[in-house]
Amino acid sequence: MTRTLRSTGTQAYDQKPAGWGFCVFEMAPGDSSAGLVRQLLRLKPTAELFGPVVTDESDPFFMGADGHSNNTGELQATAEALFWLKDTEVSLSPVLFCLDSEYAASATQGTSQVHKNAVLIEKGKQLYLEDARRRAGGLSLTHVPSLCKDSWERASG
Repeated sequence: MTRTLRSTGTQAYDQKPAGWGFCVFEMAPGDSSAGLVRQLLRLKPTAELFGPVVTDESDPFFMGADGHSNNTGELQATAEALFWLKDTEVSLSPVLFCLDSEYAASATQGTSQVHKNAVLIEKGKQLYLEDARRRAGGLSLTHVPSLCKDSWERASG
């Protein structure tokens, strides 16, 4: 089995707070990545987590978001999912992490320069590198297109 995570963030029309969410799925060996989003929509998640983007530094759930935006939602969803992997997923099974944000994927992998949310991005990068090392390369990030009728986006908003 391959554990597959799907994350998203959202902020509707400058409404506060922005939100984040992710789902966890089990995909059978041999499932191809072709039509991945459509495959995931047919599967029942084994875990679903979501919440608001936290910007209050005194809040125990603060991860470093500078403000409320779609990007902070995407970044926090990524960090929260990686944090969940660290704390919950004890197996070393491969993980395919599907993000609909190229910004969050490249920021987390350290392949882009960032000017905002540096603390949140650094937290995500640390979590990503730790889990990639722990899984000996069995953690991969992939960009998937966003679907406007996607139930994960409704859940995180």
